[in-house]
Amino acid sequence: MSHKIIIDCAPGTDDAMALIYAVASKEIEILAVHTVAGNVNVDHTTNNTQGVLAFLNRYDIPICRGSNMPLVVEPSFADDIHGANGMSGYEFDSFAPLSEKTALESYVDILRNTKEKVIIAAVGPLTNVAILLKAYPELTDKIEKIIIMGGGLKGGNITTTGEFNFYVDPHAAHVVIKSGLPVVLAGLDVTEVARLYKEDLEEIASYDERIGQLMLTINETSMSIYNSLGFGMSCTPNDVVPLVHLLHPE
Repeated sequence: MSHKIIIDCAPGTDDAMALIYAVASKEIEILAVHTVAGNVNVDHTTNNTQGVLAFLNRYDIPICRGSNMPLVVEPSFADDIHGANGMSGYEFDSFAPLSEKTALESYVDILRNTKEKVIIAAVGPLTNVAILLKAYPELTDKIEKIIIMGGGLKGGNITTTGEFNFYVDPHAAHVVIKSGLPVVLAGLDVTEVARLYKEDLEEIASYDERIGQLMLTINETSMSIYNSLGFGMSCTPNDVVPLVHLLHPE
């Protein structure tokens, strides 16, 4: 069974790994990738998305730039974890093309014309998705469900209660969670258990050196931070988890 999905993301290192996972999965058909401000500003998240998809030789997937501002609050970024450019300083040397459509225009075009319901995989702040749901409520019957990396029963990673994606745009999170659509939340209580250690990334590199080395490089900063906190040389692939759940709910 093939899942038709739109990925809404803010690369960021774990967003990049989510894109790699989705592209590698034969059961996932990526209709578009929409970018949003999150780990870094939307110029960087868009540039990184273009770089990742070019790295994976997927020039066919539409990339659409989304919002650079949360709905109400001032922007917050996580460049202390992801580096100034969101990729721990890694610089891509080729880029997939950017669509002329905005993320909102892309959402509307896909949902209006699809015969099958579409899954939205939102692994960044939910700004783009909230704007869609408020502006075009008549299109919600075309959405099968929204799978989200956000929130957490254990508490937050920015404040005692605030997980980053929800903290960055809490009003958008409220709109999406209260939309009445089926929602799957992969919160910190789940995603932080899915820890990848440096030796795991090295094992991936033994199968595919090019992709494995990319993942090692872009996670250098976060691995060093987690190591200093007593978690060993490791990273949390937060944004991969909802996609894993989509294919392997068990």
